Amino acid sequence: MSSLLEYDLVGFQTTSDQANFCRFACDFMGGEMTAPDTLRVAGKSLKASVFPVGIDVESWSPWRKARRRMREFNELGGRPNRG
Repeated sequence: MSSLLEYDLVGFQTTSDQANFCRFACDFMGGEMTAPDTLRVAGKSLKASVFPVGIDVESWSPWRKARRRMREFNELGGRPNRG
């Protein structure tokens, strides 16, 4: 945990993860919240923010189709479907 406090910015995927980190830093490391997403712990300030990770499904659509076609190709014994 102390190694995370060396950074200026720590990112979390969910607000729950961020809240748990901040709560732990305040309750067990003597930290204090100086703003909704800023902590001061052991004389250092850091920002703990939420950065959700997601996927753009539409951009993966061609890949999904290609995988399906490759599977069909392999199911036919490696022979292209001519019909």
